[in-house]
Order: sequence, then C-alpha cells, then structure tokens
Amino acid sequence: MSNFKVFIVVGVAVGVLGGGLVALFASGQKKPASSQGLATSSEDPVARTNASTHLPDRAAVLNNEGKNFMFAGKFAEASHRFREAVSLVPETKYFFNLGTSLFQEGKFDEALTALDGIRSANPTPQQMEKVVVLRGKILDECKAQGITCQGARPIESTPAPASATSPARAAPDRAAALNDRGKTLMLAGKFDEAESPFQEAVRLAPEPKYLFNLGTNLFQEGKFDEAIGALERLRTKNPTAEQLSKTEALLAKVYAECKEQRISCAGMK
Repeated sequence: MSNFKVFIVVGVAVGVLGGGLVALFASGQKKPASSQGLATSSEDPVARTNASTHLPDRAAVLNNEGKNFMFAGKFAEASHRFREAVSLVPETKYFFNLGTSLFQEGKFDEALTALDGIRSANPTPQQMEKVVVLRGKILDECKAQGITCQGARPIESTPAPASATSPARAAPDRAAALNDRGKTLMLAGKFDEAESPFQEAVRLAPEPKYLFNLGTNLFQEGKFDEAIGALERLRTKNPTAEQLSKTEALLAKVYAECKEQRISCAGMK
C-alpha cells in the first residue's frame, strides 16, 4: 500500500467554552492507520454514558475520545467515535474531525464526503477556510497517489461567506465576531465596553458560550443579579456537561461575592 502524508492533530478552543476544530501540522511519512493492525475497542462509548445524558453531552464525550485516539495515532478508532458524534449532533466540528481522521486512514472519498456534510451544518467563514485547506490536502494526496477520488467537489463550489448570503446565515457569524470583540475588551479590563458586544452576541445567537461570557463580564462589572440571570438562562440552552460545570462554578463565585458584600442577590436562599 502506498504511503501518504500524515498530519498530527491538536485541538483548538473556539470561544471561552466552545469546543475546537482541529489544526493540521505537517509531520513525516506514515502508512494509513488501516494498515497498522490497530485493535478496535470492543467497548461501546455510548454504552458507557448515562442513558439520560443529553445528546450534545454524549457527542462531546465521543468527540473528546476521538481526539485522544487521533493523538495516539489510532485513526480507525478515532473515526468510529467521530462518526457516532456526527450521528448524534451533526455539528461542523464533528464533521471536520471525522474528515481529518478518515484522511489519516487513507479513506479519501469518505473524508471528502464528511467534509461535504459540513455544508449543511451552517459553518462560519472561518470554519469553511479550514475545510478548504483540508480538502486541498486530501485532493493533493489523491493526485500524488494517482487516485481518482470519487465524489470530490471543486473547491470553488465552497459556499460564499455568510455575509454575502442570507441574513439567517449572517447572524451566527456576526455573533461570533461580537463575542471575539467582547473577549478582547474583557481581557483588557474594559468590562463596561465589553458588555455591549456580549449582549448583542447573545441577542443574535443565545448560545451557552456567549451567555457564559456575558455572565462573566457582568460579574466583573459588579452587576451580580444580571450575571445570575445570564447564567440561569444558559442552563436552559442545553449546555454540555463541561459548560454546565463551568457555569455552576461561576454562579458559586457570584453568590460568594454577594454574601461577602452582604448583598441580597437573585436566587440566594
């Protein structure tokens, strides 16, 4: 079997709470994982989770397990986890990670199909840029190995940025930009200026990570009741287990500060 280039993967955090896509860095030459005789775990990861766990939480667990397998070079096992994650929650990051691991296995057609699935998952322009890069690497490898990759779409068919399409597509991208602006201001200690971008991000896309950042900033401003309100709202947005854990920790800090300052804050017993 022909050798092909393998790229080592690392996670990249998106937002304060968001999971990350996977960045690619060139490494050496290695045979596809399918030829390395890797054993597949017989233990179903879904069975290990509690039956009452929300689907996003289960998908996040599977995604993390998949990344761990990729770090260990066990790409077949990684693909299995990512495929399960996609089946539960068809998010861009899970499609991307699946495409990456399938590429590492040498399953180029399947990798391209996974990346094509991203088109229906409302990706941001930044995410699509990463997709274009990975697609290019896959197509280059197909050419280098003299393989005609079936189902490969031209890179030019990549959708235009959301700002050039419908307002519904533009809203998530605008929210992400506002969130980034708010984080920059918050890290600079400009909490009063950061509040407005975070509030607008939440208005456009009331996602847990944006609500968490807004709650954090309001806490820094000393607006404890408003911070509690944002974090309580986060609880209703189907957060992952990690997001919920961070939220509970922040709420505890807010309540502790209320008690320290002898303030009667919302929700205090």
